[in-house]
Amino acid sequence: MRQLYFLIIFSVFSCSIGAQVAPTATIVRTSGIACTGAPVTYTVASSGSLQSYTWSVQPTKDLISSSDPNASGISFSFSSTAHHTIYLTYSDNSGAIGNAVSALRLNQAPNASFNASFNAPGFPTNLILTNYSSNFNTNFWSFSDSPGDSALNTTKSYTASGNYTVTLLTFGDKGCKDSSSYDFVLANTSNVTLPNIFTPNGDGVNDVFKPITQQLSSLQAFVYNRYGVLVTSWNTVNGFWDGYTASGEECSDGVYIVVLEAKGFDGKDYKLNSTINLVR
Repeated sequence: MRQLYFLIIFSVFSCSIGAQVAPTATIVRTSGIACTGAPVTYTVASSGSLQSYTWSVQPTKDLISSSDPNASGISFSFSSTAHHTIYLTYSDNSGAIGNAVSALRLNQAPNASFNASFNAPGFPTNLILTNYSSNFNTNFWSFSDSPGDSALNTTKSYTASGNYTVTLLTFGDKGCKDSSSYDFVLANTSNVTLPNIFTPNGDGVNDVFKPITQQLSSLQAFVYNRYGVLVTSWNTVNGFWDGYTASGEECSDGVYIVVLEAKGFDGKDYKLNSTINLVR
C-alpha cells in the first residue's frame, strides 16, 4: 500500500514539471497617433521574462517598411488606412510559448508639397510659395529668418544674402501631420550687365531694354540719343526703357547711349557707359 501511494505522488509531481506555462504578454503601441506613412511602434508588456520574439502583420500589401521581427519591439509603416492585425509569438527561458494579438486602424496623413520660385535673381527678391499639399486641414509656413505664416499660399521677401530654409507644415485629421522643406542660398556678390540691343516692336520678345542685375541696392540709368539729348531715365533697380521718350514719343531706330550708376548690397559701386541698338 505504501509503494502504490508513493508512485501516485511521484507521477503527479513529474507531470507538473513537464507542463510549462508561458507568461502572459500584451502588445503595447508606443508611438501614440497611428498615421499613414509614419512609423507605428510596438513593445511588449509581460508578466515574466521573455526569451524570444516573432512579430508579423496582416495584410502586408500596403506595408512600406518594418524593423527587426525578432526584437523585443518593432516598427511598421503603412501606405493606407486599411485595418491591420499585429501578431506576436514569444517564449520564455523555459521554452514555454505564448501569443498576443493587437488590432490597428491608421489615420490618413497629409502630404506636404509646394512650389518655390523667385521673381528675380539675386536679391532683393520675392520667393513665391504655392501650396500643392493634399489631405490637410490647415498649414503653416516656417521661415528660418522670420516669423511664420498660416496663409494657404504666400510670398516671402529677401533683401540680404545668406542661407535660408522654408518649411511647410501640414496638419490633417486625428493629429496626423507632414512637412516639406526647401533650402537655398542667396550669394553675396552683386553684378550688373547691359544688353546691347532690343526690339520694341510689340511682339513680346525683347521689347524692353532692362539692365541684368544681381543683388543691387540702388540703380540710376540715363538714356541719351546720339546728339547727347536725354531721352529717358529711371532710378529703380527694376526699371527699364520701352523705346519711348519720357514724354511718350516713339524713339526711332538707331544707337543710343546708356549711362548707369549702381550700388550692390555687398558695397560694390558700378559706373557703366555703353551703347544700345534700338531696332523695331
